[in-house]
Amino acid sequence: MTTACVWSLRYIDDLVLRERNNERLYSLADANWNVVCVTDDTGAAQERYVYDAFGRVEGLTSDWNRTFTGQVFDAETGLMLYRNRHYSPGLGRFLTRDPIGYRANDVNLTRYVRDGAISYTDGQGLWAIPIGAGIVGCLAAGGASIFWDYWNDRKTNWCKAVVSCAITGAFTAIAAIVPTASGCLAGAAGSFGSSLASSFCDGSGYGACEAGADIISTLLGCLAGMAGGHLSDKLPGSLSSYAEDVINAVSSALGAVGGAFAGGGGATFCNWTPKRLPSRELPCIEI
Repeated sequence: MTTACVWSLRYIDDLVLRERNNERLYSLADANWNVVCVTDDTGAAQERYVYDAFGRVEGLTSDWNRTFTGQVFDAETGLMLYRNRHYSPGLGRFLTRDPIGYRANDVNLTRYVRDGAISYTDGQGLWAIPIGAGIVGCLAAGGASIFWDYWNDRKTNWCKAVVSCAITGAFTAIAAIVPTASGCLAGAAGSFGSSLASSFCDGSGYGACEAGADIISTLLGCLAGMAGGHLSDKLPGSLSSYAEDVINAVSSALGAVGGAFAGGGGATFCNWTPKRLPSRELPCIEI
């Protein structure tokens, strides 16, 4: 029995389709990459799945085994392997301690994504990846690209918007993991994501002007990230248990917004050409 799979580049466990014995099934996932429906070639739903917050699934009756956050579910043991350790949806936690210890920024070494399964994923079984910050970074970079095209009276370059969204979103989510420098790293992600997208989609290249603009816009992203951290410190006491996570997420999100808009502006400046004024013929006056 031969099985062939096609994977998306959006997420490490985002399965697009599985082909086995001339049967092709397509996977549909929600915002947390949980497989919620499996369809055939015609688009007809073959199975639908429902989960609780920590991954206990209802409706799984076939040999399809990609379920919660796209991971493989073992029906015999009721466990899922997140590459570095096993996870129990019934218990809502890992069965062994985190291999990287306290570097995952959590004092509890067995709980799953700091008990924030609705907002985080952990494809490696090592740390929690903030989905929200990545989405904000993606939207900020894409929005910045569209804004600068509009500002310069140019047709929207969707290639640039999508590429900058993908690059910035991915690196912003990663940056939000770092407890002390999330805002600055996200600012750099937003800046370089915007300028690299411009270079790739416009074919303008990357030179000294773009590098200088990236440095300046990264600093602006850092300032935005620091402002986000300061604002997060003012949160109500009821959120104190999530304060560090919230500070990192808000800092990285605002850093990405600042970096993306500044980076997009820098790329626009480096590729700017002045508009030619219409020529006018002056009348000849004979004296």
